[in-house]
Amino acid sequence: MPSPEKLSTTPPDSSQKTEEEKVVADVSPTKEVTEQTQKETSEITLGQTPAEKPEEKQLDRLPDALLTEKEKRVEEFKTDIKDLTLQVQNDNPLVAEELHLNEQVYIGTDAFHTQEKVQNDINMNERLALQRKSETGINGELCEMHLTLIFNKFKGEDYEVLRTARSDDNKKRGDILIKSKKTNEAFVIDAANGEEESGNEEENNRIKRKINRIENEQKGLVNIDYGLKFEKDGNKTKVVPCKLENVPIFYICLDDPRLEYSTKNYNHSLTEKSNTDIEDQNLFISKLVKLMAKMRKKYPSLEKYYKPLDNGFLKKDNDTIEAVEKAKEEYEEELEKELSGDEKKEERALKVKPKSTLKSHSEKITPELREILNKTRQKKIERPE
Repeated sequence: MPSPEKLSTTPPDSSQKTEEEKVVADVSPTKEVTEQTQKETSEITLGQTPAEKPEEKQLDRLPDALLTEKEKRVEEFKTDIKDLTLQVQNDNPLVAEELHLNEQVYIGTDAFHTQEKVQNDINMNERLALQRKSETGINGELCEMHLTLIFNKFKGEDYEVLRTARSDDNKKRGDILIKSKKTNEAFVIDAANGEEESGNEEENNRIKRKINRIENEQKGLVNIDYGLKFEKDGNKTKVVPCKLENVPIFYICLDDPRLEYSTKNYNHSLTEKSNTDIEDQNLFISKLVKLMAKMRKKYPSLEKYYKPLDNGFLKKDNDTIEAVEKAKEEYEEELEKELSGDEKKEERALKVKPKSTLKSHSEKITPELREILNKTRQKKIERPE
């Protein structure tokens, strides 16, 4: 890959901000912040981050004796993510720590990624850091890392599997960006620990909000401010930072028992696969296919965005093809049961008689019968007590 060029510290002119930027950037960078950022970025080449200040350095992890079993597992997954990050950074200078796309290196790379826009997003990340940590929790972080590592293990040869920039994540645009190295097809996954119909009301509501946002508010598509594309550069392929528009977004939810089972039996290798890893890959593919089928039915216009995934990501190997076919069959069976259930409800509704049969069939009463009924009523009224 050719050596990256140094970034310009003079941002392109941007006289207008989008409505979203006005809402998100409620705290604009001060002159001092801007000058400091310019000073830092003037020495940064694409793919590098500013040197850590001594006072900001922290221990990578607590001693094992002070960690719970779950926390130890999280640390193991963080080590795997760190190893994967170092591997990916050899060819992709846009990746920072923990495999996240790094907003800082996008400054000045095009007219969209101005100094002001990127700095506003970084400020937002800092403001939301503690809130984000409390919302995600240890299981949420573990779920996201696990999905990232599984997809990379099975698809990493042909696809770049990365964690979205923190600002895209904070704007509810998904946790994991998957991008084809050959065709540039892309989609994002919003990972979640939990299930919609669990016994925990708080968990139910959290998952329902996520599903409602993706299915009804975003309608299955999002824009990714910090994306990338692959371009040919002679005999090599280079990574180009860019904004991505109309990217399909999917959610994958794992309940606690499944997450516990999957992460306990995960093979901590970037290439070797355990039987559980294979099960998880097939499970995740199944969830994607079923959600795609559901969204296709709901929004037919999504077909043009889903077609590249049908011909690419979902057809890359025999295991995936088999998982896709099985998922389609399961979806059809579930849909058939759902429809038959609706039909039975309709049948039961038809068997229920109206409260007043006479009134509902009043048009069938002849004049003669009406006269007899009226006389009968009159007699009842005149009868002495």
